[in-house]
Amino acid sequence: MQSIYRHRCLNEEQLAQYCYNELDTGENDYTLMRIRALVDAGFLEIHEYGDDQQCVFYLTHMGVQFIRDISSEPLYVMDSKGVHRKYEATAGMLKMTDNLLDHQTKLNALSLEIVRWCNLDPACYKDSMFSANFTYAQPDGVLELPEFDIFLEMDMGHERTSALRAKWEHYRTYFNSRDYYLHRDKRIIVLFATERVSKLAVRRTSVVKSLNQTIFELFSPMFDCYIGTNEEMEEIAERLITGKKGWFSRVGAYLQNKLGFAFSKPKQIVEACRESYLYMRMLDGEGKPVVRDGRLQEFLFEDCSGRQMLGLKRAACYKQTQSLLSGKIGRDIPLLVLVSSEGEIYRDLSAVEARFVPNVYYVTAARLRNKPFYEALFQFDQLGNRYCFTDLSLKTQRYEKKQD
Repeated sequence: MQSIYRHRCLNEEQLAQYCYNELDTGENDYTLMRIRALVDAGFLEIHEYGDDQQCVFYLTHMGVQFIRDISSEPLYVMDSKGVHRKYEATAGMLKMTDNLLDHQTKLNALSLEIVRWCNLDPACYKDSMFSANFTYAQPDGVLELPEFDIFLEMDMGHERTSALRAKWEHYRTYFNSRDYYLHRDKRIIVLFATERVSKLAVRRTSVVKSLNQTIFELFSPMFDCYIGTNEEMEEIAERLITGKKGWFSRVGAYLQNKLGFAFSKPKQIVEACRESYLYMRMLDGEGKPVVRDGRLQEFLFEDCSGRQMLGLKRAACYKQTQSLLSGKIGRDIPLLVLVSSEGEIYRDLSAVEARFVPNVYYVTAARLRNKPFYEALFQFDQLGNRYCFTDLSLKTQRYEKKQD
């Protein structure tokens, strides 16, 4: 009943999987018995919707009152204008129109899976109805964690670009609000889950374009956004919450052990960039910097293998960072960006109109494993042609293909 209250409604499968999974036999027998008992007692009501007669379970007035009686802290709600009000949700407030229920059940599935997979306290999750601390941002749901907050956005592919832009402008309003000022020391991660979208790549491009037109400049180590399917967002959440290592741990080990690169975060570079960057340089057997093919083998390194917006922003805006660096330390340092695939980073760069940025190079884990280092690195030109390099000077390009 607390889970239904927290998520506004749940369906049979969600109750079976997340509330009674240890007691059910696999046929949902125990779940159905409990549901029938709670319906008969007047705590739950069944609501059918859609042509295929799907159903969800809502709390009745008696069910809401029971939750109030046993809860140590009330869950306050917002009014229709997004204003925090000092009252608790009623049974009527929890209900929603049928056209919103598919969205709600998908959102609930994502939040429930993250909470279970990462072994979180279920109370850390708040539906948008209850997320009073984040009124202006208006995310669909929030996971409030000790070190950072995760904003959940469930995208069913219905919103046009104008609606997406309006969504992100709410975030800008939040970052200019007193609410954000009071919580500004906590990182915010947005997980934008695309569900039931037939052309995921096309939808992602639309979302990235809307971000580029609104709040792209706001992405920082304190604010980032990931876009993908429910399953991808669950994996990202697990990595963020549990500290599970991703591609970078394997790629970093390869660069260090096989190619002789050492990683650090020099204070001088951090101060020059005004953000924390990872610095890598090749060292010889005596620990001295290596010059090969006339170039000091050094880079700033950015892990963008999760296709997060901060990594994309750092690549797209590296010209400004390069200017800060050269003014502070007197030399240009290229940026090496670890990406998931050539096609995916090309589409993202195209969406933010930054196919080619001088001194920015890209690499995938597969290319590193299968090619010499200079051939593993690649760039695009403004026409979409992809090039690798002929040696470690990175001056002479070799055409690979027209990227699609």
